[in-house]
Amino acid sequence: MKTQHTQGPWELSEHGIIRGRDGMICPFICQVQDDHNDEETQANASLIASAPELLSTLNRLVDCMTENEDGEKLYADWLTIARAAIAKATGGEE
Repeated sequence: MKTQHTQGPWELSEHGIIRGRDGMICPFICQVQDDHNDEETQANASLIASAPELLSTLNRLVDCMTENEDGEKLYADWLTIARAAIAKATGGEE
């Protein structure tokens, strides 16, 4: 089942809370917390908060790489990996 995620950008607070941003509405995405490693927790939260931009960039790269048949052949292995990552992120199929 393919789902639509909360549009980015997502914002990260100093308390590990990640929220979407849509005008006056700030939908709660998640809170990342770990009692053992604040540095790792912050890194995980930063990665999650950047997800919409990462997905958008990956989609644009795939589009650029497939603009012509040569690109599709030249980057076939990378395109397979990228498409699998996009599918995982969007709940779609490879």
